[in-house]
Amino acid sequence: MPIYKRRDTDDTDDPLITQKTRRFSLGSKIKAIKNARRGQRCRKISQYSENFTSCDTKSPLTLHKRYGNTFNCVEERISTCHGSLLVARQGAKPGPKTPVILTYHDLGLNYISNYEGFFSLSENCSLLASFTIYHINAPGQESHKLDPDYKFPSIDILANQIKDVLDYYKIRTFIGLGTGVGANILTRFALANPKPVEGLILINANCSQASWRDWFWAKRNIKSLISSSSSSPPSSMDLNSSSNYLPNNVTDYLLWHHFGTNLRHRDSPNRDIIDIYRSYFNGITVHPANLGLFLESYFKRSPIRLSRNPHASKTKLSCQVLLVTGSASPYLDSTIIMNSRLDPKSTTWLKIDGSAMVLEEKPHKVSQALHLFLQGLGYPLKEMVLKRARLSGLSLPSITMGTSLLSIPSIPSVPSTPVSPISAQQVFFA
Repeated sequence: MPIYKRRDTDDTDDPLITQKTRRFSLGSKIKAIKNARRGQRCRKISQYSENFTSCDTKSPLTLHKRYGNTFNCVEERISTCHGSLLVARQGAKPGPKTPVILTYHDLGLNYISNYEGFFSLSENCSLLASFTIYHINAPGQESHKLDPDYKFPSIDILANQIKDVLDYYKIRTFIGLGTGVGANILTRFALANPKPVEGLILINANCSQASWRDWFWAKRNIKSLISSSSSSPPSSMDLNSSSNYLPNNVTDYLLWHHFGTNLRHRDSPNRDIIDIYRSYFNGITVHPANLGLFLESYFKRSPIRLSRNPHASKTKLSCQVLLVTGSASPYLDSTIIMNSRLDPKSTTWLKIDGSAMVLEEKPHKVSQALHLFLQGLGYPLKEMVLKRARLSGLSLPSITMGTSLLSIPSIPSVPSTPVSPISAQQVFFA
């Protein structure tokens, strides 16, 4: 019986060939080869899955080396009927057949601090390769103070500015992604202009007018916020500065708006994210006077009149809607109220447990829900992304939940008409 060589491996990638005097039978040799190949394949899958799903949750405002791409945007200031507007573009090259995703940010943030970490995830590489993404920055949400004669637009006028953006870039249809105030603005635009809106992803949306608590807080604190602009802002790199660029009550309100209450009882990674955003608001790059005007405009908003009546076209959203919220969000009840006023056939309500600011605390689950929603609109995932999802440990039912538009050979037929993004009316992620 011949003597065989057995291949051993250590912690390095180089194989070690050692001479063995032990004799193997033919059956045991075949079994050993199969076990070695199986172990090598499992190690590759485990390593690939780790590179695909891992991210640094402690630094949501900065890019990480494990992120799949950099946040490269082309900024452009365009003129609208209500003043200039900063718009940033990233992703695929614009074209007549290239689908468009249009985003709008939340209070205290701009398009960078709101969407940089999310669109830099490896899971969203397919979005940047297939979609042209336009980020709209609300007026004045930069470091420069607005002119004293500038009249800040109302929420309805901010929604009307979106039409000027579509006309400037010649966008026929788009999919809206809004967070907080941005979700409210996109909803108003979709009601007034239903044709260009294919779908809406609304995170922590609120369709009601400001409560008495919000009105009382605004009455007391917006003036102090505007008056604090006289002090010089700290350096953007000095996030641990002891002097607050924003008043403490404004910082506390922004933390409540994004993360809710009981911040000390959150998980350790989420507490780190909250501390980072606390430092970010203390050294915020948005001018405080401009932020005060934005807050005042939002608190003076009128309620969005939504109805399930099929004959009331002016109060019914005709597009597919995905409502996303977190179990710790202060706007959880607001999303439930909004969900009750939308058509259940075209609306999906999604609650993600253990989070409030879902784009930063649970970005991977939001990305999975976003991909499913796009499949329901007729934009199938690429086969490469499907393979990555399989390698990362996602089961096939979770990938194809409520839709069959994936290009999988095992599926016998593909429907010609778009289906509902997620079949269940209420979906919970553990």
